[in-house]
Amino acid sequence: MKKQKKRPREYGRSWHPQLPRGDISWLVANYHVGTSGAEIADEVARRLSDPRCTPAIRQEAREYALACHADNGQLYTDVTSGNIGAAA
Repeated sequence: MKKQKKRPREYGRSWHPQLPRGDISWLVANYHVGTSGAEIADEVARRLSDPRCTPAIRQEAREYALACHADNGQLYTDVTSGNIGAAA
C-alpha cells in the first residue's frame, strides 16, 4: 500500500502536496499590496493553465495566493503603523 504524502499546513489549513507554494508566494510577493485579489488570483490561474493541473489544484492555488496576499497586506499595515518590534 502506497503511503500518501502529508498535506502541508500553512495559513490555518492544509494544502495539496503538488501545490507550488514557493512559486506562488514568490509571485505574490512581487505584486504591490494594493493590487486587487482578483488580479492576483487570475494571474496565478493563468500560470497554472497546464492541462496536467486539475481544476481542484488550480482553485487551491488561487486560494493560497489570496492568503499570501492578505498576509503581505497585514505585514505592510504592521510596518507602516509601527506595530513591528513593539514589546508584547
